[in-house]
Amino acid sequence: MIKLIFWFLLKFVLLLIWGASIWGIYTLLYDRYVLEAYPLRDYVPVLIFCFGNIWVLPWVILWYEKLYPVFDKPKMYYRVKAWFISLKEQSTVGMCIYSCIDFLIKLCLITYGTMVVLASFILAGVILVIPLLIILGLIFR
Repeated sequence: MIKLIFWFLLKFVLLLIWGASIWGIYTLLYDRYVLEAYPLRDYVPVLIFCFGNIWVLPWVILWYEKLYPVFDKPKMYYRVKAWFISLKEQSTVGMCIYSCIDFLIKLCLITYGTMVVLASFILAGVILVIPLLIILGLIFR
């Protein structure tokens, strides 16, 4: 009974995160200052549903799995991998779905990997510049 309640609570939280991220991107894209800098016109739905929502993949995986495989990661990984391979081998549509999911995962990894690297460079620069400014301030007093 507790697992069932926790399972529904987890799905509710995932839906809230998913909805909040779509709402956040939607409001950001319709902000007047953002639209003046980057006119998007008819591409807003494509941007929201293709590139703006990293929470879609864990939401889809967790939504269709029971709660216990979440805590047994290798078992869940091999089950999802076997499902992908069987889907890929069964039909052309399955191959298309497999290729699209593979492309989206790689796109997300490239996008968020680049953001992490840039953030680490900026953070490292800030961490190195602040002590340097303090030292220069002490020297030139």
